[in-house]
Amino acid sequence: MSAVSVVSVTACGGGGSGDATLSGSLSGLAPGLSIALQVNAANDITLTSDQTFSFPSTLTSNRGYKVSLVTQPVGQTCSIANGNGFVDSTGNNVSGIAITCVSGLTIFGTVSGLAAGVSVTLGNNGAALLPVSVNGAYGLPGTVASGSAYAVTVSTQPAGQICSVTNATGTMGSSAAVGVDVSCISGVTIGGTVSGLAAGTTVTLSNNGVALLPLTVNGAYGFPGTLAPGSAYAVTVSTQPVGHSCSVANATGTVGASTVLGIDVSCL
Repeated sequence: MSAVSVVSVTACGGGGSGDATLSGSLSGLAPGLSIALQVNAANDITLTSDQTFSFPSTLTSNRGYKVSLVTQPVGQTCSIANGNGFVDSTGNNVSGIAITCVSGLTIFGTVSGLAAGVSVTLGNNGAALLPVSVNGAYGLPGTVASGSAYAVTVSTQPAGQICSVTNATGTMGSSAAVGVDVSCISGVTIGGTVSGLAAGTTVTLSNNGVALLPLTVNGAYGFPGTLAPGSAYAVTVSTQPVGHSCSVANATGTVGASTVLGIDVSCL
């Protein structure tokens, strides 16, 4: 989530009953998008257009408040002004909370193969974490300046699956980066990441001498199929890429009750 700026605001307006209403305005939201807000980590509201708004729940006098963003709209970054402070001693209403959204470059793609009831978490350049729980289009929140590099990774794999990213790295041009697609496979028991593999080459892995798996891109991988808990595994390189040599870290072990990750392949 992008950084949110907050400054204090003095309670003003009517009220005086000991229960204050928090209100403000939203501007700059692009058509067809939405933004979710909350105050004090609760009382969520969703806004779908530029408008004035108020939170449905009131706050008692002398109560602190902090307005925050639950979600950013795809392709935009929204910031909050006058988002935190205290209700005064007489419970006067608080107004002047201002949400401003700006459009900018971002990263888009699709998620496929994600199982029901699980989620995959994506990051860009080690930040901008985005949990995705359904298949279909996604967009990383926040903006990426033209000329800036991006590197989309899977920060957290879904339970029982391995997800990999295609077109994961690049440099932002004059428009949004599209086609940064995430593909997930189910029934995975062992997996890891591949790094250093040269473009146009292939490394082939095996487990316990079988289950051959050719890999042609860097990033996350997983052996298809399942291994029963208590089963031993031994991952080896069956075929080295032309002109390079790959090695496997954490290559042997025993499957426990969950997917084994970290069986990483490094190519030189």
